[in-house]
Amino acid sequence: MRYLYYILGIFILATAVFVAFIGRDRASVEVSRPALVINDRIITQTELNERLTDKPHDMTEEQYIDSLIMQELLIQEALDRDIHQEESFRRSVESFYEQSLVKILLDRKYQDFNPEVTDKEVEEYKRLSGMEIQFTRRTYETRNNAQNNQNPSDVQTKTSPFVFLSDNLRFIFLSLEPGQTSGPRQTDEGYVTYRLDQTRPLKNPAPAADMDTQRIRNLIADQKQEQLYDKWAANLRQQADIRRPR
Repeated sequence: MRYLYYILGIFILATAVFVAFIGRDRASVEVSRPALVINDRIITQTELNERLTDKPHDMTEEQYIDSLIMQELLIQEALDRDIHQEESFRRSVESFYEQSLVKILLDRKYQDFNPEVTDKEVEEYKRLSGMEIQFTRRTYETRNNAQNNQNPSDVQTKTSPFVFLSDNLRFIFLSLEPGQTSGPRQTDEGYVTYRLDQTRPLKNPAPAADMDTQRIRNLIADQKQEQLYDKWAANLRQQADIRRPR
C-alpha cells in the first residue's frame, strides 16, 4: 500500500510540474508575441501597446505605427553606419540627458510654487492700466553698485502707458509707490533697477470693469512664480562651492 501511495505521489507531482511548465511557457509566448518585426528588431505587443499611449491625438493608430516603423528603419541605418560610436553622438546624448534632467527639475519646482494673488493686487493692476507711467531705468556693472546706487553705467527716463509695458515691468511697478526703486535684476547688460517717478491718468483709459480679471490673476501669479524661482536659484548659487581656477 505504501508503494502505491509513493507511485501516486510521484504521478501527482509530475503532473503538477508539467502543468506549471506548460502554463509558464504559454504565458511567456503571450507576453513576447511579436506585433511588429522590422528586419532583426522585434517589437512585442506589450511594447507596442505602451508606445501607443504616447500617440498624438491627431494621428490614427495606423499612422503612428507607420511612423514607428520609419523611425526604426532610420535607427538601424544609423547603427549600420556606426554613428552611435562617434564622439559627436556621445556629446549630443549627454547634452539631451542633462537638459532633460534640468527640465524635469524646473517643472517640478514651478509646481511647488503656489503664489497667492490678492484682490488688492488685481484692483491695483486695473487702476494702473488707466495710467501713463514715467520711470527711470538704471544699469550697473555689479550688484553691489546697484544696491548702493553707485556709478550707474546707463540712466534712461521713459514714459509709457502701463498697458504697453512688458509683463515683467508691469509686475515691478505694481508694488512700487512714486519715488520708490525696485531691487536689482540681472540682465545681459548688467544689473538693472527701475524707479517709479510718477503716474498720470490717460485721456481715454479702458474701464476697469472691462478687464479680464482671471487673465490679470494669471499674469501676476506667473510673475510671482518667476520671482520665487529667482530667489531659489540665487540661494542655490549662494550655498554652492563655486571656484574658477586660473
